[in-house]
Amino acid sequence: MSNAVESSKFAFEVQTRLPTHFGDCDMRIYRDHRDSKEAIVIVYGSFSGSENENVPIRVHDQCFTSEIFGSLKCDCRLQLDFAQQYLSNHGGVLIYLQQEGRGIGLSNKIAAYYLQERGLDTVEANLALGLPSEARNYEVVPFILNDLKISSVSLMTNNPFKISELEKLGVKINGRLSIVMEPHAHSLNYLKTKALKQGHYFDFDTRPQVQPTHSHVEKTLSNNQSKELIQEVQSRIQKHSSNLFRRPFITLSYAQSLDGSISASNSAATQISGKKSQQLTHALRAAHDAILIGVGTMIADNPSLTVREVSGPNPKPIIVDTLLRSPLSNKLFQQDPKPILVVSNQLEHNTTKKDTIKHLQNLGVQILFCETDPLTQKINLSSMFRLLLSEYNIKSILVEGGAQIITSLINNSSLSHSLIDDVIIMLSPIFIGGLRPLPSNSKTLKPVAFPKLKNIKSFQLDESDIVISGSFISSNSRL
Repeated sequence: MSNAVESSKFAFEVQTRLPTHFGDCDMRIYRDHRDSKEAIVIVYGSFSGSENENVPIRVHDQCFTSEIFGSLKCDCRLQLDFAQQYLSNHGGVLIYLQQEGRGIGLSNKIAAYYLQERGLDTVEANLALGLPSEARNYEVVPFILNDLKISSVSLMTNNPFKISELEKLGVKINGRLSIVMEPHAHSLNYLKTKALKQGHYFDFDTRPQVQPTHSHVEKTLSNNQSKELIQEVQSRIQKHSSNLFRRPFITLSYAQSLDGSISASNSAATQISGKKSQQLTHALRAAHDAILIGVGTMIADNPSLTVREVSGPNPKPIIVDTLLRSPLSNKLFQQDPKPILVVSNQLEHNTTKKDTIKHLQNLGVQILFCETDPLTQKINLSSMFRLLLSEYNIKSILVEGGAQIITSLINNSSLSHSLIDDVIIMLSPIFIGGLRPLPSNSKTLKPVAFPKLKNIKSFQLDESDIVISGSFISSNSRL
């Protein structure tokens, strides 16, 4: 659809509703008559009133190298993902401008990269090419804000130049939201140059939180050894290199009886662990970005997967449901945060599941279509974890079950590269004779492939449950 909103320089052209991994949004396109460049505007939430004040805004300049090809020389893609997740959670507007390389264009930017490889920094390289260190123009921004009836903004930026330019153009900035990304070896010098030569603010302590903070969860636990365990898990999550492993940090945790049972039967929900073990489990949930279960557990238990026994944030629920069997009445679909449903990519164009998928998406459920193993027809766990990291920025996952998920995770970790980092088991001194992970009819592991734990620790809770923890070692890992 077109719109009459127009000026001598700029015009609004078209709008559509767009589902994204960060949530549904409105995409609006504006055009600059002078050079035909398009400004892409992503609107999260509704700004239908006559006056909208202090709206969170991210004015983001295109970075083809990082956002398309994953370059690590800058933090642009990380900032874009961070901004979209924050704006989706809180409401706000992303203005995406075609100003590659701070306005000098892609070819000149690559030429500047060439000079940086020979010792110049990002500012020096531009100047050596006879180009300005800043060539960006933000004239379209006040036009867009006026069209959206936004009278003042909270600007998401670290750049004083951007603040100054927008204020000169009449944008009323009532606050600044920091958007600092963690530096790494490839981007550190670039970020240092931005701070030292361009005055960028790198205030890690004041940046808004996209994910709820996991810090100090352990303080609500009464058992000192449980507190120490949570601190160790949090430390291991922070040190985990998602870029190196290309997957989130994975903790496998569940309760079992002395005979190895995790429930009384396939269909009956069974409470095995005691109160202190439940508190520890909830603290583990709060320490991770997401919690994962299989659809069988969802159907049998109708769980909440929230943090109730301790103080801390609720993790994002992830349900592995290859054939999309999830009951629409399940409580996970009615509460926040809404879950991610991992289903077979073969259902993406399946007409019989189309209405179910649409209904779930209307409820706010995110559907992740994932490839399946050609032999087992089950979700490819390795592929799933990579997608959860790359598409949803989920950096840590607590896997709680059920038996099929635990079996698949251990079998896959034993026979290929490991998909598990830590294992935490609550052992209850009872006999059940029920359902066990790695049942006798499952794939039998050869002795050389037996998975193990190292750095093992154990302690007792409530004079009953025993907690056993350690780092998972597959057959292909070297001690």
